[in-house]
Amino acid sequence: MHWIGRLAALFALLLLPAALAAQVGGTTDIITGRVLGPDGKGIAGASIEVVSLETNVRRTTATRPDGRFTLTFPEGGGRYRVRAVTLGFAPQAMTLSRQADEDVLTVEFRLTEQAVALQGIRATANRTPPPGRGDVGGQERNISSELVNRLPLEDNDPARVAQLSPGVVGTTSADSTEQRQSFSVAGQP
Repeated sequence: MHWIGRLAALFALLLLPAALAAQVGGTTDIITGRVLGPDGKGIAGASIEVVSLETNVRRTTATRPDGRFTLTFPEGGGRYRVRAVTLGFAPQAMTLSRQADEDVLTVEFRLTEQAVALQGIRATANRTPPPGRGDVGGQERNISSELVNRLPLEDNDPARVAQLSPGVVGTTSADSTEQRQSFSVAGQP
């Protein structure tokens, strides 16, 4: 009976790895790492892209404030292309391969500063002013004498007519002898 117990224990040990593999569902790789700047400090918000070279599955994440990141790949295959990109730094890429039975693959990027070349912007505009308006950017308005004569003004004082244009403000003189109507344009009398 003693040998039956040993045989059962041996049989259980042989079946244990298969039972654990069926329970977990295969291998899950964890890719973790840091993205550092030239000063050795972590870069927050760097874009990380990991592609499994066997399954072609792509996953992305961003680095935390300390420059660290973590991604998991269930059934990823063991070989990965990892790329780190952030504005103002040259992008970097590395290939990682799982060795034997390791589950955690670690990578560290040290990015170097790189100027970003922006494309030029060309702006074009029609140089003719819209009909009925003055020069581009101007605020003047032409009022014909016929229109001035039809205006419901008590008198055809030029200061009152000028106040009909945008940007013109009416003022009165503070002289004690006579009150005179005047106007101001851009704060100037």
